[in-house]
Amino acid sequence: MSEKATGGARTADSSGGSRKWLHIWVAVTAVTWRWLPWPLVAAAVAATVLHNRWLLPSYWPALFRPGEFGRGFRSGIVAYPLGVLLAVVAFRDRLDLAAAAWGVLAAGDGLAAVVGRRAGGARWPWNPRKTIVGSLAFTGGGAVFAAVLATVVGTPSGTPWTVDLLSRLAPCACAAAAASLVESLPLPIEDNLTVPATAALVLAAWERLSGLNSPLVWLR
Repeated sequence: MSEKATGGARTADSSGGSRKWLHIWVAVTAVTWRWLPWPLVAAAVAATVLHNRWLLPSYWPALFRPGEFGRGFRSGIVAYPLGVLLAVVAFRDRLDLAAAAWGVLAAGDGLAAVVGRRAGGARWPWNPRKTIVGSLAFTGGGAVFAAVLATVVGTPSGTPWTVDLLSRLAPCACAAAAASLVESLPLPIEDNLTVPATAALVLAAWERLSGLNSPLVWLR
């Protein structure tokens, strides 16, 4: 989101830190996808989109940044589950990869804001609002969290989780690095949409280049 990596200066949204940690913690619920069919997962995430759009402002207005009220589905807090929903639909046959895309968004975007704001330091020349250390935190945190979620959701029964986790670190790191680069660009699009989309495309490309069937319908 637009307030991340502000290098120590607080933004207009005094709840920004709490909001980012909430984004990270709520992604832990993706572990339940291991036992759920994709239509049920999609329905739950779609319900979250509607909840954040219509109900959340009425009882937790402090969670919203100034200017978000009235933006509807363009609000970052609504775009966040919407980006997850798009990943679930695209990866409906591979919910482990949808979980990985969510992990990149949750931990990557969240840590970029928290670490970037506290650490400060050098900034990207194309976007002085984003710090390099924030982007590094995005890549590292997003890669690990994505790999963990994907492992829990998609590891076949009988396969050691540690082995599967190690095999997922490389593609998740590539996805997180690409998403981190996109997140640092001064784009006019909500990064809650561009980040999971970028991560999903990189994961799909990795699958295809690895000789596996792509999880995205249009790449099959």
